[in-house]
Amino acid sequence: MSGPFSEEDWSERPDWPLAQNGATNLFFRETVLDEAIADLKALDYAILEVNCETMDTFLYSVSVGFDWQNQFGYQLSRPNLDAINDGLRTPPFPTSKRLAVVGRGIDRLKQENERFTSGFLDIFEYQARDALLFGGLMLGLFQANDPLFSTDTLGGRAARFNPKEWLNASRGV
Repeated sequence: MSGPFSEEDWSERPDWPLAQNGATNLFFRETVLDEAIADLKALDYAILEVNCETMDTFLYSVSVGFDWQNQFGYQLSRPNLDAINDGLRTPPFPTSKRLAVVGRGIDRLKQENERFTSGFLDIFEYQARDALLFGGLMLGLFQANDPLFSTDTLGGRAARFNPKEWLNASRGV
């Protein structure tokens, strides 16, 4: 089989549980998120952190991380989902073709603008699937301080908590 996972090792790789049910993964505990980031770095993933503190910091970090100025000739400064869709269509893949986008405190962004946050995560899921068609693997690791954080269905699927925190009891709920 060609693609991001070989037949010999796919089930043993730490990125497989994060990819098997969709690209968008939720985390509650930052320690679990940090473990996942370390695992992905060991697999030669580029890590792109986006700041979810406020809409302004989110847009700025997406603009810088996705090299908006060079791609589009301007800095992303307004919550424009069409522009986000265009930017995620051509993510800054490293030579390994593996990219993890990490957003801490995604619940704060949702509190500020729920429609935009759900739209962003939906677009992320969609574009991550498209990246697979070109041999890329793009994963989203989004941390929420709310153990009951949820979103609308993304790309036909719901965002799910990672395997270590999938059970409500593991998040203290």
